[in-house]
Parts: sequence; C-alpha cells; structure tokens
Amino acid sequence: MTFYKKITDQEFSLELKEKLDLILSYANDFDVIQDFISGNSPVGQKLEELLNNVGAIEQLTTTSKDNIINAINELYSAIVANNSSATTNINKINTSLTSTTTNVTSLTEATNNAKKNNITGTSNSTLSARLDNDYKYLASTKAIPNDILTPTSKCRFIGHRGLNFAAPENTIIGFQLAANAGFYGVETDVQCTKDGYWILSHDTTIDRMTNGTGNVKDMTLEQIKSYYVDAGNGIAMYPKMRIPTFEEYLQICKRYNVVPVIEIKGSGYTSANFDELIRLIRKHGFENKCIVISFTTSFLDEIRKRSYNIVVAPLIEIGTDNLNYVKKLGNAMINPDNSTLTEANVELAHQNGVMVMTWTVNNYDRARALMDMGVDFITTDFLVGGGQF
Repeated sequence: MTFYKKITDQEFSLELKEKLDLILSYANDFDVIQDFISGNSPVGQKLEELLNNVGAIEQLTTTSKDNIINAINELYSAIVANNSSATTNINKINTSLTSTTTNVTSLTEATNNAKKNNITGTSNSTLSARLDNDYKYLASTKAIPNDILTPTSKCRFIGHRGLNFAAPENTIIGFQLAANAGFYGVETDVQCTKDGYWILSHDTTIDRMTNGTGNVKDMTLEQIKSYYVDAGNGIAMYPKMRIPTFEEYLQICKRYNVVPVIEIKGSGYTSANFDELIRLIRKHGFENKCIVISFTTSFLDEIRKRSYNIVVAPLIEIGTDNLNYVKKLGNAMINPDNSTLTEANVELAHQNGVMVMTWTVNNYDRARALMDMGVDFITTDFLVGGGQF
C-alpha cells in the first residue's frame, strides 16, 4: 500500500509528482517507516519531519491507517489525473481524520505546516516551493564517498566469478588472480544455506562444481563445506578447494582492494537473510564500496529498504520503464546483457543520468565497441587492463 502525503488544493503537475515520489519513496509502507526514522542518515532524520505532518500515525489503529491512506491516495490520483476537485477529496480525508479518537492533527494544519519550514529551514509560501527545496536537498544527500557512480574517462572492468578462465569460478584463488590481474572489481554469486549462511554458488545446487550433490538452500554450511570443488578451469592446479562463504569473499576483496560485485541468486529468502547480508557488508566496510546486482528486482528492493548507500544494478534491459525504476531506486545503475546494447540506448541511459554496466564480454572487438559507446562497466571472464587495451 503506497503512502502519499502533503496534499494541497494545488493541482500537481507531472514534474511535481516525480519530485513528490522521490521524496516519499523511502516510506512505501508502515512496516519500514520506523526503520528510516530511527536511522542516522540525513534522509532518515529529515523524513521524520515529512511524516509528522500527517499527525500521530503511530497512535492509529490499522483500520484507521487504512482509511486515511486510502483517502489520501484517492486525492493524489484525482489531482494527478486532473479529473476531480481537490477540495471534495480533502473533505474525505478530514472526515477520516476526525472520525478517529486519536490526537491526529487536522489536514489543514498539516498542509500549513508543510508550507512553512522545509528540511533546510527555509520558509516557503507554497507547498510547491517546499517540495522543490526538499527535493534538491534530498538529491544532494545522495552523494556517497566512493567513485563507483562517478563518471570516468575509461571503462572499468570486473572479473566474472573471479578470473574463471584460469581458476574455478567463485573460488578464493580465482578472486586473488583477478585482483592481481588488475580488475577494478570481482563479481560473485551468493545464495543462502539452510542455516542462514551466505555462500558463493552460481547454481542452486552444488552438483556441477563439487564432488557433492544437493540444493544449497536445503543444506547447512557444515554440509556444504564437507565437499571439495572438483570442476572448472585449472582445477588440476588447485585441488581440495571448498566453496567459500560470502564473508571469506569480502575478506579477499578488502585484502586486495577490489570492489565486490555481488549477484543475489536463489529464492525464498527471509527478512533475516537480507539483514544478515547487509550486516556482513557493513562489518567489512563495503556499504559504500560495493555493487549488488540481481535479475530478481524484488531482491534489490529489499537491499534498498535496508541501505541507501549500497549501489544496486538490476540485470534488466535499457528502456524507459526500466530506467524510471532505476532512478526510483536511487544510487543505482542499469546492467543489461551486452548483446542488447547499442549506441542509442547507452546514450538514452546516460541522458537519464544512469550509468551502464554490462555482461559478459569476452571478445576484444565487442569490448572495444562497447567502450566507444561509453559503457561504464564491463564484466568479463578474462579481458584485463581496466579499460586500457
């Protein structure tokens, strides 16, 4: 259920709607509001002011909350569609507010408060001016202290599952070889075991890469660690390796100063599983220095609920709807299959302020062409050089 706030008699333009959506994208449901309010980030601290303008929400019953939200959503949709009187719908919200027995402030008072001091402390004569200033402030807080989303003159190369043409994929030695070869980042695939440990595996089973068999999600970490990696390039040189944990991978990335690129595979994860993934990223100092990718966009939504600083990159094609989704995620880029890329759609992404990562490029001429298009990140099994061929 979407939670819209700051409704006024003013009719919203599409531009204003986009700004409102950005400001309020952090509070899509009541279950996560407190997480944002209790956080220490500037956005989390300032979001409390926006939420307070609808009154003492936490004191309402679930039914009352639903009534108020439904009424506000009706108003919002009507104004955006420009097919109904705002005043009529505001009366519906006032009715919902006054029907409760709580000390919720009136909508008029909330709207007047919204017009006054925005989150930068500047007085505004209209709600539109406040939203504009809030939008600019929130946008400025999105800068993160790393260079992942900073445009550069050269494309950055990422080792696909390590340097897997020389060593078995998703192994410690593979990551070490990729780091020593000069890759900007090393990509891996993560899944969760039965007992809640994140481990590295591209497949949902361990059958292809080890001397064991079984589904990752049905096995404990101890069971998985009892088998050896027995497949992959160069396996004869690296006997008796075991599937690494996600934490072991992060330790390697820290030791060799490479950017972790983390693809979430599998399915059926719990809230606790995602909490643990974020905990490990934070523990090893990578919240501002990693990229999380996935074909399953709901996984990236879960990451975003827990951290704004983590860069995310959905594995989706470039198109208007997908670019709008990436922009709504914020602190994100788009990550399509390289075969779908053209000069035109790379330019479209860049015009929308979205950087482009792509996979998996193992042909020199194609890599050169992608670089000429302006692609920002290339994932590869063996092309090395950080963009300098």
